[in-house]
Amino acid sequence: MADTPAGTTTDHHQPADASASLRVLVVDDHALVRSGVRSELTAHAPDLDVIAEADDVEGAIAAVHALRPDVVLLDVHLPGGNGGEGPRSSPPATTSPRRASWP
Repeated sequence: MADTPAGTTTDHHQPADASASLRVLVVDDHALVRSGVRSELTAHAPDLDVIAEADDVEGAIAAVHALRPDVVLLDVHLPGGNGGEGPRSSPPATTSPRRASWP
């Protein structure tokens, strides 16, 4: 995985109809939380495709730039973060992901 940003894991699985699904990046410093979120989304939201996970701010920013997800689920208490402001500090992209966060 030489092209995978540091601090991230990717899932290159593509759903049957990729145009109908939202591409999601899950960001949390706890592996158990990321795993649980991925599991729940996979089981209960077939229109969402978790394309990657990041465990820190730098990995999240790199993944956003490299993968261009539609949605970033972000832990606003991520160490090194700024209450969800980390991605805002990155240079603007041509398309920005929708934001959702949990405490």
